[in-house]
Amino acid sequence: MNQPSIIAHLNAAWTADGYAHATPPTVADIAAFESRYSVRLPPDFRLYIETVNGGALGRGSMDHQGIGFWRFDEIQSEAEKRRDDRMRFFGFADFLLDSHIYAIELHEDVTRPTAIVIDRGVTILRIADSFTGFVRGYLAGEGSVLFGQDSASGPSA
Repeated sequence: MNQPSIIAHLNAAWTADGYAHATPPTVADIAAFESRYSVRLPPDFRLYIETVNGGALGRGSMDHQGIGFWRFDEIQSEAEKRRDDRMRFFGFADFLLDSHIYAIELHEDVTRPTAIVIDRGVTILRIADSFTGFVRGYLAGEGSVLFGQDSASGPSA
């Protein structure tokens, strides 16, 4: 599946579950974010932001998996929350109201890899090599992507 179709599948899955998505930000909003953090959104994440942009209610709303996808205006550097060395990681979703945070690694160079990680506060676990990979795992219900563990063992808070 290419990037537009994976985002279309995500949108369809959310619609089927009654999980409404947010209004996309403006081009100026995205440019301001990129300027503020000296990063560029990779094409797959930018497409997601420009079309789906998280849950309509943002933080605090949850899908059927207990995952809350944040609106673009709620995305921030993990270093801003924890004041540590996680400046390149940006939280974009959470599991069960911050039991863990899903974050994307952003850089100034969009050709660099953009890992998706689960940030549990003390540990960071890489769960996908791109936002597209994360969405594929999310849609497939892969426990390793959703919860950072074997799908057989199920979620934990």
